[in-house]
Amino acid sequence: PEVTGRLRSTVDSLALYAALFMTLSFAAIFQPHDRIVNCADENFLSVCQIRKKIYFYSLMLGVEAHILAMLISLAFGQALNTAARDSDIYRMFSPKGNAFYATEKCKHCFVFGMFTNVISTVCILHALLGFEIVIFSVVSLTAAAIFFLRIAVPLVGSAGIVEYWKSPESQASDPYNLDVAVQVRPSRRWPSMTRSLGEELLLLLRRLRRLRRLLPPRSREEDCLGSVLMVCGI
Repeated sequence: PEVTGRLRSTVDSLALYAALFMTLSFAAIFQPHDRIVNCADENFLSVCQIRKKIYFYSLMLGVEAHILAMLISLAFGQALNTAARDSDIYRMFSPKGNAFYATEKCKHCFVFGMFTNVISTVCILHALLGFEIVIFSVVSLTAAAIFFLRIAVPLVGSAGIVEYWKSPESQASDPYNLDVAVQVRPSRRWPSMTRSLGEELLLLLRRLRRLRRLLPPRSREEDCLGSVLMVCGI
């Protein structure tokens, strides 16, 4: 539940911000700047025509990417909400469901949509200021990307289940050795992904019987547990 809650919070946040950027993209499509729409040169290869096409194409790509991010988030939430058992959730995160892969694709769609929105913004600035703003935008965006990667890569690479735990560096440098805990309980296994609902209920009833034997006689807990067991038919 803790891991699924974190991933659900991530995709929900991405869907929320994607909806915000999508509304801005729709406003920019229906009410474009006059310098973008009004082109004096009707030549197909003129600077104004190329700028107008890049502007609208990038906005449409951004809308589609943000819609995909929201749809993936909805599919992820629906799959979690309709999972009847914990084994179904395990199967969802297995290669059969690829739930973690879906969260990564949701993030990629959101980032791509933001990138296309930046391109459309640069087109408007180019219509107002010329090519100098294009050079300035490339330099400033490159500096911002380097600054972001220097912060984000160490953060994710120091604790991520894919970036850290599955990397060869973690096996040699990680001070927390989990092999000891695995060797102490070698007989413990993950719950079966194919266990039926009747088998899970039978296992629960057996645990209730063991708990009843461990309780002291004539205690209030035993009376409550006895009532539960009586209702269950034990």
